[in-house]
Amino acid sequence: MSKRTMAMSGPRRAAALSFVVAATAAFGVASPAEATSAVATYGKNWGRSIGVNEDTIVACDGEDDGISAYTQYLAGNAGPGAYWTVRDSDGANNGCAKKDLTKTPYYAIALRVCEPPGGDSYCGDWVYTDGPGGK
Repeated sequence: MSKRTMAMSGPRRAAALSFVVAATAAFGVASPAEATSAVATYGKNWGRSIGVNEDTIVACDGEDDGISAYTQYLAGNAGPGAYWTVRDSDGANNGCAKKDLTKTPYYAIALRVCEPPGGDSYCGDWVYTDGPGGK
């Protein structure tokens, strides 16, 4: 094949480049450190695990109802059945709480989002992560 048939020229090349730029601007490009493998919800409240090693946990109260929300997660490397919590305690839809475990040996295996008083009646379903390294 000649170089001429392999390469895009003028207007076609500009159109293709414009599409790539627009798609990147619209959807963004997540770095591996910000990759999300699990998102859990309860009502409009949500939580997620971030990072290749599932080592940053987020809790977001998505309801302006005066009731706090929290993400409960099963922690890997913490012993059997170790559940930890990240609380977004303001009861308003105005930000999130984050727990950074990157400098520890711990990571999230599964997570769910709850409201007080907690228990299965006030929590969403458990959502499992991809595990450390996306395994």
